[in-house]
Amino acid sequence: MIERWHNETNARDDVLFPFPRPDRMTSMTRLFRRCLCLAVFAAGTVHAAPAHRVIVFVWDGMRPDAITQSDTPNLAALVQGGTFFSDNHATYPTFTMVNASSFATGAFPGTIGFYGNRFWASDAKGRDAKGAPVDFSIPVFTEDYAILSDLDARDGHAVMSVQTLLQAARKRGLTTAAVGKSGPAFLQDVHHGGVVLDENVAMPLAFARELEKAGYPRPIDVSSTRAGYIPGIHTVGFDSPAESITLSHAARDRSAFARGAIQAARWIQGRSGWFTMHDVLGVART
Repeated sequence: MIERWHNETNARDDVLFPFPRPDRMTSMTRLFRRCLCLAVFAAGTVHAAPAHRVIVFVWDGMRPDAITQSDTPNLAALVQGGTFFSDNHATYPTFTMVNASSFATGAFPGTIGFYGNRFWASDAKGRDAKGAPVDFSIPVFTEDYAILSDLDARDGHAVMSVQTLLQAARKRGLTTAAVGKSGPAFLQDVHHGGVVLDENVAMPLAFARELEKAGYPRPIDVSSTRAGYIPGIHTVGFDSPAESITLSHAARDRSAFARGAIQAARWIQGRSGWFTMHDVLGVART
């Protein structure tokens, strides 16, 4: 993951790309970077019913056993007072964007026509969220709002073949907002008919200006690049006009990850509860 801060505005007329300095980051900004949240705000119905709000929260990769009274008491109370699905499954295991398309539409991949985290569309053209040209001659990673827009334009604005939940909501007179992780959040409203906010973009421009006027820091430019079959190169970078700082980790092969999994499996024998690699390695949490 590479983090960069800028003090400039993108020239597109429907998008504002504001990036805060590190000292202006807030807990709200950090929250956006850690979870995928789809919020649908009802501003009224066609029957003039009292205004109400519907909020749908989606966590990327939260296991059911992570919801406990001690760790997440509010979510545990929601489970007790609501409905718990004990046998739910992903429409396509571990593929974030495929499952995001199902959340967006309520349909399965075969109907939606959205099949993976990577697309190969050699005749597409465009730029990524950072404004860099995209090489569409190789499969591209779709957790990027700009790349999704490029693919949507290439497909005649039909990157998904099914109407989305937010499109249906707006047809019923509701006002919508999709907020969260870059890529999956944008896919909920790929034609951005409502408010869209992720790490890289705030739409429409009027909304971004409202955030700025209210004193909120603008979205931070965060990118995640998964290149080909490289086993693992992880770089965190902090960039400014005057200097840059990077921290890199390179894995030569996947055996290190396999050894870690085996070590964790051996350690957990005879134990019950919720653990992390901090426990396995005996490293204190900060």
